[in-house]
Amino acid sequence: MGVHVITQDFFPITGMFREPLLILEYLITFLFFEQSFFLWTRFHGKNKMKLKSLEEKAYFWLFLGYAFMWMFFVIADFYVQSSYFHDLFSTIGMSIQVASIILFFKIMENLKVYFKRYLFTRISLIFLPIYMIIILIDISIGFIFGYLYMSILIIFFILYFISMRSKLQVKKGIINLQFEIFKFSLGILIIIIGFLLTTPYIIVPFGVIYRFYGDIIQLIGFILLAWFFISVPSLTEYAWQDKLESIFIIHKSGLLIYKKNFRKRIDTSAGEYVFSGSLIMLKMMLEQATQVEGLSIIEKEGKIIIVQPSTHVYSILICDELLKHYQILLNKLTSRIEELFSPILEDWKGNLNAFSPMEHLIEEIFF
Repeated sequence: MGVHVITQDFFPITGMFREPLLILEYLITFLFFEQSFFLWTRFHGKNKMKLKSLEEKAYFWLFLGYAFMWMFFVIADFYVQSSYFHDLFSTIGMSIQVASIILFFKIMENLKVYFKRYLFTRISLIFLPIYMIIILIDISIGFIFGYLYMSILIIFFILYFISMRSKLQVKKGIINLQFEIFKFSLGILIIIIGFLLTTPYIIVPFGVIYRFYGDIIQLIGFILLAWFFISVPSLTEYAWQDKLESIFIIHKSGLLIYKKNFRKRIDTSAGEYVFSGSLIMLKMMLEQATQVEGLSIIEKEGKIIIVQPSTHVYSILICDELLKHYQILLNKLTSRIEELFSPILEDWKGNLNAFSPMEHLIEEIFF
């Protein structure tokens, strides 16, 4: 009863704030559609060497759902006279957001376990039949029940921010980790606060001016998020060490100087087999790389091979995904090798003991 009274007495929104609110909320809708498209281009880009980022795909669905939700909210709150159709359009918008939240949880939990495997996905799916039944019984209550998913999303983000701060690693000087996480976290928090200010349960008792404030706050939050996504080439930059497989330093004569595998091996014989296969692959890579000046990037058998040539050596990095980190760090490593070992490399006869400091150099640059 209370919900229908609110709808009948307050909507559609009229008065001096109608036009400013329409402009702001059309802008919010457009910007979140635009941000979704921006993320879509990242994991559907033409550059096949860059593997798809599941995390960016998750945010694509979340932002796309948010944009559609606001589109239906604008229709419901500004253009619909009937209380029933107001509730219908509002519920359609909320239902799209609910579906996008479930997709978001599923994709994100494919990447990481939060307490339990697929905990948030399971909770969301458990409530889904209840949500659908409530919509069939009373569509206005169904819209309210949709806020439960928003609450679950807030809890997820709290855990996610804690995880980002404690687990993810970014080399100093490439991306300012603390500042980027701050921008992202603050952007999400501000959008949530702004959205809460636009709900009927705030604007009806306190006035439509709070919806105006909420819209402005959401736009500020969007600016922070957009700044984050533009300044960070890929969300997977934060987990770059997980995608790093191995490094090879090869003399221009073709002799192997140094190798390091960043992933633990369980079976020694299997490891040697993989290493032998890697050398064969590296020979093929070097044949291609010597035909090109400067850094070469090659995709082979689901791996990315980055080859950085210098005066005396080839530095080769094998990884799962092409990230800015690898190119910068490999270039730095190659420069340091030439700086430290150039006199030895000029007339090297195959004595590997001369390169014993190499392990420390790798640790210094990559850890």
